[in-house]
Parts: sequence; C-alpha cells; structure tokens
Amino acid sequence: MEWRNPRFNASGTIDVELLVPDLGWLPFTASPDDPEDYGRAIFNDLKDKAAPFVPEDQAAE
Repeated sequence: MEWRNPRFNASGTIDVELLVPDLGWLPFTASPDDPEDYGRAIFNDLKDKAAPFVPEDQAAE
C-alpha cells in the first residue's frame, strides 16, 4: 500500500493519504483503536514515521 503525508492530529490518531486503486489518493485517519484490522495495522506501520502534531496557532509561526 502506498501512503504519503502521515501526521499525528490533535486526537493522537494519524491523518494520512492512501493510494487506492481506481480512486487515487484518499484521506484516511488511522487509529490504534480502529475496529478494522487494516486501520490498526496502518497506524502501527506509520506511528514511527508520522510527523508530530502541531497546533494550528503554532503552525503559522
């Protein structure tokens, strides 16, 4: 599976874009508590690669 731009969000989950055949790049939020195995697997694969969360008020600085 191809992915790009993984980053933690304020909830502690990971926002990422996944390349889905026939659909292209789609936004996805991966969670360690996802009810689906693939959601938990994606979170575990990305947790050490994702950019840290930056609050919106600090992102502009």
